[in-house]
Amino acid sequence: MISYPPRRQLCYDISLHSDTELTKEVFPKIKDKRIIQDSPVYDHISPFTFPEYPVITRQGTELVLSEMEWSLDPVYEKNPVERRKRRTNMADIQSERVLGDTRSYAHRIRQNRCLIPVTGTYEHRAIQGWARNVAYYIWPKEREIQFLPGLFQVIESIGTAGEKRQSSSFGMLTRTANELMANIHNDGEFRHRMPLFLTPELDEF
Repeated sequence: MISYPPRRQLCYDISLHSDTELTKEVFPKIKDKRIIQDSPVYDHISPFTFPEYPVITRQGTELVLSEMEWSLDPVYEKNPVERRKRRTNMADIQSERVLGDTRSYAHRIRQNRCLIPVTGTYEHRAIQGWARNVAYYIWPKEREIQFLPGLFQVIESIGTAGEKRQSSSFGMLTRTANELMANIHNDGEFRHRMPLFLTPELDEF
């Protein structure tokens, strides 16, 4: 069943139908540190409940595959209600702000780069006279899997029993849409945006 995100949102739907072996073929030396090892199918994943999703990061000299929550956590916001509200808008990161806006949170974590393995993404198109936007599934023509660039954060905190806790989350980088994608993603406050697709040669972002 297709879900329909709020009209103001942007690139907020991804899927991963492939086995993680495809990721390991592209990155043969990757260390799989996921807690869940049975390679579940992620179909039409949206970030509004901050779901866990497999993400590739570099830890020292190693590439690591691990689960992270989708949508960065604005730790600078102390009010818990406002913090959660802000977080629903931090699943995507405008790539222009990473370097161009030194006051942005994305700029602060710009060195925390990650890759998000997907078999496809969804964009939603508004059609005049239609009550709901139409979901388009976008996938790479010549590849079974692709890797979208993102930024991640690791937050350390103290639990109610005094124990140390660590949580990780990520956001997907986006850019101004090309002509084709702009015609599809043509509605909402953040219309005419698209994921920052990488060429195979740049997958080691």
